[in-house]
Amino acid sequence: RVLVSIGVLFLTALSCQPVADTLLAPLEREYPPYVKGNSPPVKYVVVLGGGHNSDPSLPAMGQIGDESLKRLAEGIRIQRENPGSKLLLSGGGWLDPVPNAKVLGYVAELLGVRSDLILLEAESKDTEEEASFIKNLVKTNSFVLVTSANHMPRSMSIFNRQGLTPEPAPADHLVKANCPELDRFFPSSRYLRRSERVFYELMGSGWGKLTGRF
Repeated sequence: RVLVSIGVLFLTALSCQPVADTLLAPLEREYPPYVKGNSPPVKYVVVLGGGHNSDPSLPAMGQIGDESLKRLAEGIRIQRENPGSKLLLSGGGWLDPVPNAKVLGYVAELLGVRSDLILLEAESKDTEEEASFIKNLVKTNSFVLVTSANHMPRSMSIFNRQGLTPEPAPADHLVKANCPELDRFFPSSRYLRRSERVFYELMGSGWGKLTGRF
């Protein structure tokens, strides 16, 4: 009974905004947003894949999730601020027959990016493979790395391990200042999802350090 009670209280706490946001904020704020005036021009804007479902009955916009769409939108913004740069979209198929990069590329064209400015890396299955394949594409050229804010610290560690020093451009921030929700003190799956992202990234970083990958 004691263990069950502790488990329920722990799960309830993680499902409330004050706890979830307190845990997630340090991850999301480790790197500031990309500002063109603070950085030199780059040749590539790399957007890491965020998943999709290639359902042909849906429009392309409906096949990618919010996370992927926000990453892509930030990547397009930065690419337009760096005239002549290429938008490098990354992500393989894994459990889906259509690579994530291919779907992102199609959506990018729908949003006005010229096809000759889009490059696809459609073989990787995780962030470590993305870094390895992207290294072969960008070589020694400067580039911006776009991914979700909570994923950025681990991504930077993985890319640094490959000898790459990208300019970080976090996107899809979940924690926002001065925006308390009316249900902030009530358990919600929305806030539990934020807590889950913290533990997911911590476990990924811990495993990477244990195995010496970064």
